[in-house]
Amino acid sequence: MSTVKYPIHPDFRVLSGIRPPLNRKTIPFIQRAMGLLYHQQRTDRTIRVEHIRIPSTGGHTLRALLYEPRSGERNGCLLFCHGGGYAFPAAPYHYKLARIYAERAGCRVLFPDYRLAPGAPFPAAPED
Repeated sequence: MSTVKYPIHPDFRVLSGIRPPLNRKTIPFIQRAMGLLYHQQRTDRTIRVEHIRIPSTGGHTLRALLYEPRSGERNGCLLFCHGGGYAFPAAPYHYKLARIYAERAGCRVLFPDYRLAPGAPFPAAPED
């Protein structure tokens, strides 16, 4: 039996070989490591990045990123809730997509860093 190989976009190629064991002990470690990427988001020549806080349900406060194009008209705001199954923080390609959306759509992009399972079980993330 042969395995079909599909082309993998270069942004994901580095991740294709990573298969850590996923359990209650490893997930928090992965969350902390990937969560560091949030703080690395900075303004550049085309996109302004603002680190903000948003009040949420139950007295929680969410941190969020607001991406804004530096030039041209700003048409509305896109809410970007990244993938990750409500258990994993944003990955590098999520941040890259937020920048692309802001630049090409000419709008602000709000990127919430919602609470994650298992520390905050479903439905905490969509409620945020």
